Amino acid sequence: MESVSSAPGYKWPVARVESRLELKLKLEAEAEAEAGGNIRKLQQQQQQQQQ
Repeated sequence: MESVSSAPGYKWPVARVESRLELKLKLEAEAEAEAGGNIRKLQQQQQQQQQ
């Protein structure tokens, strides 16, 4: 399995598609988590300013 990365032609196209989908889902999940964290930070800042 180690030689897979050095020989791209050895990979099955399906595996490439699946890995791309996984990467896309991972990036989307990270973006959502980041957005959620930013929203929480903004809410905390607003609360601090009100006090």
